[in-house]
Amino acid sequence: MYILGTYQINNLFLLEKMIGLYKQTGTAIDCAFYYNNIQLIDSISGFDIPKIYKVWPSIDNSRELDYLRENKKDTICIHYPNKYWKTLLRKIDTNVGVSNFNIKSLTEFKYIKGYYPLYNEIEFNVNCVDSRLIDFCNNHGIKIYGWGLFERGEVFKKYPYSSSDYIKYANDRNVIPVITLKNKQQYLEAQKVSILNITRKFSQYKIGLDNN
Repeated sequence: MYILGTYQINNLFLLEKMIGLYKQTGTAIDCAFYYNNIQLIDSISGFDIPKIYKVWPSIDNSRELDYLRENKKDTICIHYPNKYWKTLLRKIDTNVGVSNFNIKSLTEFKYIKGYYPLYNEIEFNVNCVDSRLIDFCNNHGIKIYGWGLFERGEVFKKYPYSSSDYIKYANDRNVIPVITLKNKQQYLEAQKVSILNITRKFSQYKIGLDNN
């Protein structure tokens, strides 16, 4: 089980191919106004896949909220707990998820809303496993999405296992990893792999990512 990440990808061709590649095995698409690709993703038809819409808290989020309300988007994700996040939270009257929240922020969320967020998207890889936060989320019914898997080449070099091992490692801890292909070359490489085995080869795509 994993989520398709679309981090700052705003190429329609690549987005269409990525979504087509993942539509049979991915559980959701992760996108954000900060990535400047939400409208592109929403314009792609033929893929009935749940989407995570991240909104970066700012002094005025009316543009993002109006878009989501007008297009009847059910779930909004608060992208980061900066100084504006509580103001944004009070303006949301639908399902809410969060990203990069710690236990203190999650507790403050519950104090404001009376319940915890649906999910918390946090950094998760072999060098970054916040067991205390993961336990807190699991104990309070908060789903955990993990970004950053194999994002840094040195992680894979230090722990030379396949990404499927780590996806299992994540899923065993109730963490759903976010997987991202960031350019056309990575998509073309992914295309060579069976859809059912895409996660097994994923570690190969992430190495040297910053150089592409």
